[in-house]
Amino acid sequence: MNGNGNDRPDLTELESEILRLCGLSALLGPGLLRRALADAGANSPPTAKDLLNALPKLESRMLAYLPADEVRDRSARMRRLLAAAE
Repeated sequence: MNGNGNDRPDLTELESEILRLCGLSALLGPGLLRRALADAGANSPPTAKDLLNALPKLESRMLAYLPADEVRDRSARMRRLLAAAE
């Protein structure tokens, strides 16, 4: 475990929380998030604003694995988290 409260040293606490909220497996989630961030031109490490800007890209990837209503619900929770973190 690293000092920021997650066991993946390459992720920030905010990224880890987004991954938890997105509901994808530990094998799929991090790669999908990294690609969504890259597609959105995010900084490294990403800010809350970067994550918010990448959310539409992440949502479209989530739709390949989760039902649309679940993606909508999870996205709303992610948006609330990110709005509070800005």
